[in-house]
Amino acid sequence: RGLDVKTAEEFGKLDRDAIDRVKDEAWPDASNADELHDALLVMGAVPSAEVGTRNALKDSLPVAEWQGWFEQLVGAGRATKMDSRLWVAAERVPMVAAAFPGAVCEPAALVPERERAKPWTRADAIRELVRGRLEVVGPTTAAEIAAALGLPPGDVDFALAALEHEGFALRGRFSPGVQGTEWCERRLLARIHRYTLDRLRREIEPVAAAVFLRFL
Repeated sequence: RGLDVKTAEEFGKLDRDAIDRVKDEAWPDASNADELHDALLVMGAVPSAEVGTRNALKDSLPVAEWQGWFEQLVGAGRATKMDSRLWVAAERVPMVAAAFPGAVCEPAALVPERERAKPWTRADAIRELVRGRLEVVGPTTAAEIAAALGLPPGDVDFALAALEHEGFALRGRFSPGVQGTEWCERRLLARIHRYTLDRLRREIEPVAAAVFLRFL
């Protein structure tokens, strides 16, 4: 809660292991179809090509497990694939459709009446897709978000600015070796900072009084 933009800019010395740990923790670790459905609700849309890569990095469940659960959700009308590349929960179909006009869902999902009645502008839909992305990937760049979701970079920049105005996202240079501006969800950035401080504290070992006196 105490982070501001100036403080975030000074977080350039965050620990690489802390960043990797938070990225691993943030990505959904679904263990059944219902948990996968919950993940789809949070993220808004999951690139199907990314599922295998992320799960392999987490060294958790095989890709076939997620694929099988997704097929269960599709069979029950609870999820669909949009333009043959995005996994989308039925409740998020109107939002994702607003972000990608003309996109085709196959097969058709059973969208709840409450969600069908909610109006979506394209800007609002893209903002929520970017929000969902930030919640599960940790520090990332606008270009990476645009490439993963298949959105124009300019639209992603606009959405990130709106989320920054809300206080949801912070910009800065967080990952060692990464050039340019990165973006991170506020709570994930605070967790990375906490892990970094924990690592620094572990490196400070107590010494005997005689050693300290010699130092003085």
